[in-house]
Amino acid sequence: MRKIEVVTGRFLLSIFIIVFLSACSLNGSISSSDVAVINEDRAELWSRANKAYNEKDWESSYKLYKDLKLNSNDVDLEFRFGVSAFKVNRIDEAERSFREVVGMSPDHQKALFNLALISLSKGHYYLYRYVNSLPEDMKSTQLIEVLDVLEKFSNN
Repeated sequence: MRKIEVVTGRFLLSIFIIVFLSACSLNGSISSSDVAVINEDRAELWSRANKAYNEKDWESSYKLYKDLKLNSNDVDLEFRFGVSAFKVNRIDEAERSFREVVGMSPDHQKALFNLALISLSKGHYYLYRYVNSLPEDMKSTQLIEVLDVLEKFSNN
């Protein structure tokens, strides 16, 4: 009985290895026609994303650019995704995206500017919370003036 279990176990292991290796070899083989279809689909997706972006349909452009971002190192795509994320109030994603852009292109002016705006906005939020947490006698007029200036800047 023990010998049958060992033989059966080896047989099943052999079948598993053959199936696994077959699957591995199939996954690596993509025909040139498959690549052409993938590139055509990607071009169509890019076209739809740009159309939504240009029409200021931020929710659609956000979703489409997010799909395009997979396995991509395209600076323009990453930047447009960041703008779209920002416009649909996904600030943390926008910030990550702009940081990614700066990582790929350190002097990308628009990404740097947008990161500065996000940083100012976050600073304003925390400064506002800080000032409101202080007792009245501890609130300095200079701090309140700074908060007012930041608030005016944020509203423009």
